[in-house]
Amino acid sequence: MEVLKALLLGIIQGFTEFLPVSSSGHISVVNYFLGETGSDNCFLTALLHLGTLIAVVISYRKLFKNLIIEAVLTVRDIFNRKFSFRGMTPIRRMLFFLILSCVPMFFLLLPAGGGDLVFRKVAVFSMDDSILCEGICFFITGIVIVAADLISQRYEKTRDMNALTAFIAGAAVTVSSAFPGLSGTGLTLSSGMVAGAEKNNMLRYSFIIALPLVIASNISELHSAVELGSTVTFPAAIVGIIAAAVSGIFAIRLCVKLIRNNRLAYFGFYCFAAGAVCVIATIFK
Repeated sequence: MEVLKALLLGIIQGFTEFLPVSSSGHISVVNYFLGETGSDNCFLTALLHLGTLIAVVISYRKLFKNLIIEAVLTVRDIFNRKFSFRGMTPIRRMLFFLILSCVPMFFLLLPAGGGDLVFRKVAVFSMDDSILCEGICFFITGIVIVAADLISQRYEKTRDMNALTAFIAGAAVTVSSAFPGLSGTGLTLSSGMVAGAEKNNMLRYSFIIALPLVIASNISELHSAVELGSTVTFPAAIVGIIAAAVSGIFAIRLCVKLIRNNRLAYFGFYCFAAGAVCVIATIFK
């Protein structure tokens, strides 16, 4: 039974992590209907995040390789006093944008009192016994996505990302991490499209920028699991990781295809439906 649960949650996590529909919201809702809470959820969620981390690294392995190489070359140029912001390669520019996008995320690592970090304090929204918050956030995600799709259609031309767009993307991911139902991918993609950035490049960027937060969330959830104690078995852990990784790779390819074919609004309509389910379930609890 535990293996089947890990398989189910792994598939859901993998699909919803990269589709702009909020993975945290879906996992929270599924756990609500299953009546699951506690340390095992923290530990299993961390393992599922590991699976999605594997998925994005595999899908964009060439890009990650180039970013690592460019990071080394950048350090070399700084020490050799040959570094210049002018004439940077596209990969080096993306590297600096990623660093800038991480700035808002540092807020989550600040101490919040009681020995906890801000990140763990805001996680309370996904640990309560209600899914009303999730429902409201699904509606907000849907509104943002549909609005961004309509606004972006008015642009005849798109432009490259800039520093402001990168910072806003990082802020969007940071806010989404605090509220299950808000999609980091959806908010990042939407903010970039409204700013006029090319949607396919912005989608790829939204996948990459989520990694630091996924790693931070893994550390936090593993810490919680260790404190509370976890009984997740090894077979369930392996099944969950593999399911999340495989479904994540498929979700990335599906999302890229749908966005390329101007189907972003479909995700918004789906979020409206998910939000309605959460609100109705809360009312008739």
